[in-house]
Amino acid sequence: MFNSVFNIKLLLSAFSALQWKRFSIIGHSMGGNVGGLFSAVFPELVDSLVILDSLGFLPTAQEEMAGIVRKGVEELVQFEAERERGRREKVYSYDSALKRLQAANPSLSEESVAVLLERGSTAVEGGKDVSLPL
Repeated sequence: MFNSVFNIKLLLSAFSALQWKRFSIIGHSMGGNVGGLFSAVFPELVDSLVILDSLGFLPTAQEEMAGIVRKGVEELVQFEAERERGRREKVYSYDSALKRLQAANPSLSEESVAVLLERGSTAVEGGKDVSLPL
């Protein structure tokens, strides 16, 4: 799912996780569009913006664009928070998770599956909380 609202939300999540007060954006092509939209929607967070080789923005009246996109980003943040609150942990032993992931991805080497499992899971009591589809 790669659309403007999702990409702006990813940028906002990174900004929040890093606990920055403000930052500068340099974007090329689609990244320029995302940076430009982010700057329009959240101007209070952006010091400066550099855009290289971007095509343009949403086909909407300039006065309405920031409000429409901001509403979409805020709704996505709310949706993800609600989903996370209701999310059940998928806890597997390491070996069980490894076997399930290998069965779902038979073309991957055992080493690749181990790397995916390490990056796509969190150690919890009783095993691994797996964020990958097993």
